[in-house]
Amino acid sequence: MAREPSEETKRKGATGITGDGLAVSSLDTLLEHLVTLTLNEVVMPDQPNRPFTLLSEATPLQRRAFELLEVDSMPNVAISMTP
Repeated sequence: MAREPSEETKRKGATGITGDGLAVSSLDTLLEHLVTLTLNEVVMPDQPNRPFTLLSEATPLQRRAFELLEVDSMPNVAISMTP
């Protein structure tokens, strides 16, 4: 016997918005969004010999996904600066 979808599930299907106010997405779409987090090597024009690494900021959707997965969205990344 098939179960009736919950009211929350029906609401999400009708609005395309989660209870957190985020857009409903498929797993593939979520994974495509998650891979946009990057580590960037930055070189300032006035200090070309002192590059540093900068982690991009997670979007609200990425932060919520990490929260639900109980994964730290800001892992211990060694930010290096060349002396």
